[in-house]
Amino acid sequence: MNAKQIIADLYTSQDLRTCLSRIRPIDIQEEVLQHTFMELLSKPENEIIDLHLRNKLTAYVAKMLVNMVRWERGSFRKLQSKEVTFETLPDIIEDNEIEILIVPLDKIHWYEAKILELYAEHKTYRKVSEITGIPHISIFHTIKNARRNIKKHIEL
Repeated sequence: MNAKQIIADLYTSQDLRTCLSRIRPIDIQEEVLQHTFMELLSKPENEIIDLHLRNKLTAYVAKMLVNMVRWERGSFRKLQSKEVTFETLPDIIEDNEIEILIVPLDKIHWYEAKILELYAEHKTYRKVSEITGIPHISIFHTIKNARRNIKKHIEL
């Protein structure tokens, strides 16, 4: 008996279906099963045969199923978080019109506008502080006030 036949028999076994029925949420059971068997098929043939001969293959696959669902850093979770269906992409783009927001820097004090521009360019308070010679805590407060003042003038 070869590894692919062993895997096929396991896939249709009642023991595996019983284990799979305990996975929650129910809607991911088939996805987890498919992902588990894809990983199982990538394992060396002699490893699968060895597990089968020692009667440990079903327990091994059951543990794989549980770990796929449980661990956040598992390959199934990573794959699930990256998954975006291509059919929905045009809908997302059409539904969300890009709104151009004009920041009214001319309506706030020139000092706040200049510090905000430097912060947008250099990305940290400390870099702006090094450039201007103004203490970084003062830069923080200036940017905080500038943001508050800009929000007052933005029309949504």
